[in-house]
Amino acid sequence: VFRPGEFGADIVVHSTSKFINGHGTAIGGAIVDTGNYDWRRGPFDEIRDVSQRAGQLAFLWYLRNVIYRDLGGCPAPMNSFLMLQGLETLPARMARHCENAERLAQFLQSHPNVAWVNYPGLETSNFRDRAAKLFAGRAGGLLTLGLGDKQKAFKFIDSLKLARNLANLGDAKTLVVHPASTIFHEFDADELGSMGITDDMVRVSVGIEGFEDIKADFEQAIERA
Repeated sequence: VFRPGEFGADIVVHSTSKFINGHGTAIGGAIVDTGNYDWRRGPFDEIRDVSQRAGQLAFLWYLRNVIYRDLGGCPAPMNSFLMLQGLETLPARMARHCENAERLAQFLQSHPNVAWVNYPGLETSNFRDRAAKLFAGRAGGLLTLGLGDKQKAFKFIDSLKLARNLANLGDAKTLVVHPASTIFHEFDADELGSMGITDDMVRVSVGIEGFEDIKADFEQAIERA
């Protein structure tokens, strides 16, 4: 969805556990050298020396021979297999994630019992133009919604039947979580407020299930909240 190298990023770090794996079955990460940086002229002595023979691959050479070989920062073979398998379906899955997320955001925005929805693909979003520029016409598979207060958020999450209450994201399954009491539980009220985290917020990682199934599940859970 987003290509950081086209906007000047030199190094991109991915959590492959998310959309790349796509099924929540393995933990891993990836570091990508976009080729934008000239390592021959940088202030990094060790990498600059390597660049004389490795050229634009100097940084990756350094990672492989210092981080990977000497320090052991490498994935298990099975994890690597699962990540590579996930890559095969990544384009098709991302298209479905984005489509379902946009449709769900529109449905939630129109629901009288939903206090607010935050999704950059909505016409009312302050970030719509920026998302269109950066994300090639898509807006991703994540959204947040508010139901008015913490207890309603908890009741909504507990009432879901298809979606699962998990802190992961980028899974083929739709996942929900209450950020204030999980991911950000160690922060006080002022800190949460400065980050835009509210007690009624529910984060949704929209999956690739049939949209009508997702919609029906959310609709019945909202009515119960």
